[in-house]
Amino acid sequence: MKRIPMGWVAMGLGGILLILTAIIGLTVFRLFKERTLINEYQSFITKADIQPVNLMHWLDQNIGAVSSDKAGEMVLKLEQMQQAKLSEWQATFERGIVQTALFEVYRQNGWTLANLGGIQDAEAKAIVTEAIRNGYKVETAEGMFFPVVDYTVYQKYQDRLSPDLVEYLEIMAVESEQMPAKDAALVIGWDEVLKRARRQEAFLKEYPSSAQAGAVRQLLKRYVMFALFGSNNTPLFSYETGEINGKAKIAFLQETWRTEDGKFSTLLSQYLKVLEENNYRLTAAVNEYRQNVADTL
Repeated sequence: MKRIPMGWVAMGLGGILLILTAIIGLTVFRLFKERTLINEYQSFITKADIQPVNLMHWLDQNIGAVSSDKAGEMVLKLEQMQQAKLSEWQATFERGIVQTALFEVYRQNGWTLANLGGIQDAEAKAIVTEAIRNGYKVETAEGMFFPVVDYTVYQKYQDRLSPDLVEYLEIMAVESEQMPAKDAALVIGWDEVLKRARRQEAFLKEYPSSAQAGAVRQLLKRYVMFALFGSNNTPLFSYETGEINGKAKIAFLQETWRTEDGKFSTLLSQYLKVLEENNYRLTAAVNEYRQNVADTL
């Protein structure tokens, strides 16, 4: 027979009940506080003048008091708001005063956006500063400057989120930190294209039921197209000779493509067989294969 610890015997029934009552009380209090915060947040996000920066400040102060599931829901509400308001910010950035100011600092910084603190025009500087405060970053393509969601702002919430949401936000942060293509050209290497696609594929394999699976699946489709076609100004096959890009070929062949890893790996495994059969040149058979794949996406 299992012996009752002497401490419990000494404490007596009254002491044990007191401890249990305290534990239940704390649990009830935490649940009450969480429900109060959830209701507050729901009311907060419906205000007409609310901005992402307001939600970020609220989360900074309160996210530690709610469960991981609720924290995830709140963070995704922030992402939804950033996406919803992105078009408004893009329209603001289209103003000539903003474009001119950003071009000047871009030129002075050696054609980089690494330091935007040197914007001279006060109005343009205030607009850019406010955009950054709201969780956006400045990007440029085709001679224009525009804001995109800066997913690195979510890093401070990671210890309160579920593993699938953490991985999703990290995948998106990679995209926001360096866009894969600009001006119809790849600006990342072929090895990086494949690395990102494989990470997205791994996410879908690890978290097939995640609420973020659909968004990652859409992102992966874009990388499938890069792998099959390249881009207009960085084609997979030379427009003149039809030969495969040498760096792309090396990147494809140095990987091990196992069908059990997912659909992307299966696709690349089959694609490489077709390419090998056609001496890594763009032939009718190669083009038919990749067109058929593209049509199923």
